[in-house]
Amino acid sequence: MGNALYTLGEAPTVFISNCSGELQIEGRGDENVVLSSDSMPSSSQQAGRLVIENCEDDLRIQVPMGATVRVEHVEGELRAHRLSALEVGSVDGDVELGDITGRSVVRHAEGEARVRDVMEFLFGTVNGDLELASVRGRCRVDTVEGEVRVQDVADLEIRTVNGDLKAGPSNGRYRVETVEGDAKVREVTELSLGTVNGDLALSGVRGRCSVRQTEGDARIREVMDLSLGGVNGDLDLEGIAGRLSLGRIEGDVRLRGNMRGFNARRVEGDLTLEIGFVPGEVYRLEVGGDATVNLPSGSDVALDATVEGDVSGNGLQYMHDGNKVRAVWGSGAARLELRVDGNLSVRGTGARVWGGFDFIEQDAARVDAPPPPPTPVPAPAAQPAAVREMPAAAGTGAPLDDLAVLEAVARGELSPEEADTLLTAKSVST
Repeated sequence: MGNALYTLGEAPTVFISNCSGELQIEGRGDENVVLSSDSMPSSSQQAGRLVIENCEDDLRIQVPMGATVRVEHVEGELRAHRLSALEVGSVDGDVELGDITGRSVVRHAEGEARVRDVMEFLFGTVNGDLELASVRGRCRVDTVEGEVRVQDVADLEIRTVNGDLKAGPSNGRYRVETVEGDAKVREVTELSLGTVNGDLALSGVRGRCSVRQTEGDARIREVMDLSLGGVNGDLDLEGIAGRLSLGRIEGDVRLRGNMRGFNARRVEGDLTLEIGFVPGEVYRLEVGGDATVNLPSGSDVALDATVEGDVSGNGLQYMHDGNKVRAVWGSGAARLELRVDGNLSVRGTGARVWGGFDFIEQDAARVDAPPPPPTPVPAPAAQPAAVREMPAAAGTGAPLDDLAVLEAVARGELSPEEADTLLTAKSVST
């Protein structure tokens, strides 16, 4: 293996036009530049600058830690550590960067890229996976064809991730325009996602969080402020400490934990609501399927709902005016407004009827029991039919004959039943 040594000072600039093999660059604590290769490249030195024209084999370069290195093309892998700054045009293999105190730029990598402990990082296109960790300044990436894993990046912006995104924990701000796969982000300061074409999982976003569109399911936990434009799958949401804005949700929705008021555009599927209501806040939801509201003990909320289907509830008394349902728990300090195309089920105790502007006290403990059946009224005991005496013919005192009885029925003086009784009795007596 051949070697060459150049003394260029503490902060030289090294330019490499092409390396046909693997390129390894490593900073060291002196003022010398050392080249090592089985096929030594041509090079020239001038005033703190070293130009390496071409290397037909693998190349190892040791440079002062204050050096700036510029590389046009690497046909193999690139590994660079402990530098002041690095700029790379294209790499046909993998890229590994670490401990770079200034700016790092890689315009294109055909393989995977691993970047750790750098100050500022700019990347064009990565055709493999990208792993970022401990980027203290801004980090800008255009397109990653594979998966992205991010941890402890201060300021991240990625235009397109064609695989999955896994990010956090970090004290930084993350902005990603498009994720073609799944996105899982946890414990970051601020998050902005454009479109996620897979599933979404978020937790522990301490600041503002916005997601324009999720094509799959979304599961979100412990977020400060959330703006969710739309979800084409199901949504499971718990613990939003700040403001919540929901767009159109095509699947089912489950909301849990303490939340401030919100105005959701529409839930096409079923809704399960298990939240703690904040006094003075208004909660609005439009539901295409069924809605189930599970009220925690001590809830202080007024319900105002329009329901197209059936209404049922555990401990619920309500005023039903057409398809309008109104009820109140406590003093009704918070307000829940629902429009439900399916059925509404409310589970909670201590409800009171809301009649107009007045709250009318009711015994909620008796609500679940069906009303008692009416007390049966005994039918009067059957009496034997009284045999009416044959009336006498007018002016004669003699009993009426058969014709006279029929005439009496015609005149309305006897009913058919009475006539039948009289005629039967007359026949028996004769």
